[in-house]
Parts: sequence; structure tokens; C-alpha cells
Amino acid sequence: MHYRREQLAMPTRGHWHGRFVGVALFLLAGIGAARIISTYHVFSQTSDEPAHVVTGMEWLERETYTFEPLHPPLARVAVALGPYLSRLGLTAQEDIWKNADIIVAGDSFVESVTTPTAQLTTSLLANLQGNVVANLGQYGYGPLEEMAVSKRYGLPLRPRTVFWMFFEGNDLKYVILYNYVTDERGKPPNP
Repeated sequence: MHYRREQLAMPTRGHWHGRFVGVALFLLAGIGAARIISTYHVFSQTSDEPAHVVTGMEWLERETYTFEPLHPPLARVAVALGPYLSRLGLTAQEDIWKNADIIVAGDSFVESVTTPTAQLTTSLLANLQGNVVANLGQYGYGPLEEMAVSKRYGLPLRPRTVFWMFFEGNDLKYVILYNYVTDERGKPPNP
């Protein structure tokens, strides 16, 4: 019996070539994803992620947008939607600090988002002193924002001691930047 090539449905060279390319691309993507995932213990979050989540959470829960209004809320709300729907939010955390013996204000050196909680300066201070210590550090803030955070969130805690961490490397630059984006009353300018 005589069969024609179409009847045998033999794979052609192009067929194998396409499969090989598909498998190779899948393997390369898998290797890339595995390498990215392997760095999660070192680079688990970007330095400004907590500020975006909290600001989005404020909008979702309180329908206000006052924590850090320099950026539009849509992306921040999208980032906070997962924790909000999981019932992890500001209202669940409001009773953490009724008062604090010590507050520490500053920028990224105080916040230290990549440092484990037990190794934070504020955690070590709390353990050494046996006191409640509130960490009010925020990446990207300068002295004027730090003062506002201390007045708004720190002083109502009735602390006995206030530490204000200052870094001469960028804090003066943030004062100039803050004055540039606000008018003389310290409020964002009207567009």
C-alpha cells in the first residue's frame, strides 16, 4: 500500500522548530521568574510601599486623603485594596498606641523598611528602656514633614521623650523641595 506524505501526518521541520522555540521561551521565563523570586528575602518590598498602602487604606476606610497627598490616589487605592478586603486596615490597628513613652521621628533611617522589626533602632530602644516607643519615621520626609507627623500623630500619644533623627545628607534638600511644592502657608498650591 502506498501512502502519501499528507496521509501520514508527519511533522515537518517547521513544526518541530516552533515547538522548540516555545519550550525554550517557557524555560527562559521560568528561570527568570525563579531568579526574581529567589531575591524576595532580600528585596521584599520597595522603600515607599508602606506609605502607598497606608495612604490608599486611609482613602478606602476614612474617605480622606491627608496622610501624604503628593501623588494621585488611584494607584494607592489599588495597592491597598488587597489588605482592605482582607480586613487588615487602619481601624484594626487604631488601638495599638493609646500612648507612648518615647516617639522617634525621622526619615528612612528611622523607618528602616528593610530591617527586621526586632532589629529596628526603635525596637532596640523599647527593649533597653522597657518603654513603649512609637516609630514615626517615613522615607522621603524632611524636617518639615517630620514635624507635622510628630505634631499630628506623636504628641497625642503624650510622650515623655521625643527623639528627632536628622540626616544632613538630604534633610536640608527636602526642606527646599517642600518649600518649592507648597506656598508660604505650608499648604500644597492650587493647580
